[in-house]
Amino acid sequence: MQMKWAALCIAAVMYVLAVAFRSRRVYFSTLAAFIIILLGMIFPGELFVLPKDILAMDDMTGMRLYAFAYSIGTAVQWNLLMIYTGVMILTALLVYSKVPEKLSSLLLGSVRIPALSMVLVFISAGLLSAFIGAFPALVVMAPVVVSFSRQLKFNPAFFLLSVAAVCSLEGSAFYFASPASFLFSEFSGMALFHFFIVSGKVSLFFIAQAALLAGALFFGLYFSRTVKGEFFVARVRIVSLVPVLLLALTVAALIACSMTPIRFIYVSGFAVLIIAIFGLAWFYLFQKKTIAEFFDFLKNLDWNTVFYMIGIFIVAGALKKSGVFDDLAGIIVGHCGTSRLRIFVIVFVVSVFAGAFLDIVPYLILLMPVIGIVSNSYGFSGNILAAAMVAGSCIGTGFTPFTSLTMQSALSVLKKENCEIKLLDWVKNVLPAAVIMAAVYAVLLWFLWK
Repeated sequence: MQMKWAALCIAAVMYVLAVAFRSRRVYFSTLAAFIIILLGMIFPGELFVLPKDILAMDDMTGMRLYAFAYSIGTAVQWNLLMIYTGVMILTALLVYSKVPEKLSSLLLGSVRIPALSMVLVFISAGLLSAFIGAFPALVVMAPVVVSFSRQLKFNPAFFLLSVAAVCSLEGSAFYFASPASFLFSEFSGMALFHFFIVSGKVSLFFIAQAALLAGALFFGLYFSRTVKGEFFVARVRIVSLVPVLLLALTVAALIACSMTPIRFIYVSGFAVLIIAIFGLAWFYLFQKKTIAEFFDFLKNLDWNTVFYMIGIFIVAGALKKSGVFDDLAGIIVGHCGTSRLRIFVIVFVVSVFAGAFLDIVPYLILLMPVIGIVSNSYGFSGNILAAAMVAGSCIGTGFTPFTSLTMQSALSVLKKENCEIKLLDWVKNVLPAAVIMAAVYAVLLWFLWK
């Protein structure tokens, strides 16, 4: 068996194990990366195609070390990981500041009609998740949803899981929304402001908000049949506006870095990471935290995803260098016909199912380069297939209540509130809105970007 197919088997086994044992997925990606590098060093040139300059030197040591050098130096997207890590820290500080919670309470406090207030909950949850991520947004909105439900005397289960589904939808809406949006930005070369307008076309942020509005209206009409009564919104006191200023500085830094003539590839990553370090210093010094509190804050961040992506990047790098991506793209093109609409629908629908039942991070890292090759084969001028892949996978995480961290968090809150939900009830009450949001997103993406 050719070495490239061995690498593909390693990637497939890693993926299956990561899905089956989600809490240990970082170990599987690290082990897979280690095996890939080891095979590349034992069989130089077979897994990682060697550059001509190394071949010309006829240096066996250099040939063996190339697998390690390429994996660590090129395959791993260090700039993206630095940006992701910095934004992860800053969004956690923003949640700590209680500014998002304050904004949502002000919005809800301005409306006294329960059904309309529920629509505003969905919209505010979606917008929050676009800018700070689905999981932090759910952390902010969960107490609001539970309090609202208890006051109006109805089960918060469907309401909270519906909010989680709306948050999942926004995973592709903006640069800060999720690992998927970071990966899409890196792959497509889209800067932060391109999520609003790109090449003169309405971009993903506004498409996602249209789908969000459709879902919010559906949920509002659905719940309005049973929700009656009065409610009050608890007052929220802001801890500090510093995290908001730091996040605004991050946005400005990313825009500036995308426009600078400097060709240092890590400039934006270092800029965001430095701002995040200043944020941590503010948190420790000016919020008068103890060492234990400071390290508890750091420990609760999603470091697993960072290290998980490092391993997957290395595996994906081997698949790219060995030619597997080209082979997979050829298989897809050969079996999907010549219709551009057909390949778009296939990519979107498959990605929805991938998001519903699998882990989307390795799905995107491993297959987005393949979709790029397929896109060129079909003559697409932009990144519409990659956008369909990212949007579909993010929306798909809201199709089932047990795949994403956001959904798991919602279920955890419900368990503490002694609220149980059956899968059939989920299918009847929440899934229809997820299908509506997916359909609206897909239709708008096709007609605006094709």
